[in-house]
Amino acid sequence: RIREHSRILDRANASVKSVNIHEGRKRAALVRYGTPASIPGTL
Repeated sequence: RIREHSRILDRANASVKSVNIHEGRKRAALVRYGTPASIPGTL
């Protein structure tokens, strides 16, 4: 059970990392193109 739980945690961490990378790219694009970050739905 401990091994299965750690696998689940690894998957969760991986998904969180991918989401963070995606958000980082979004924000980088916003900064690059000069779009205000205050626009709803951009973050």
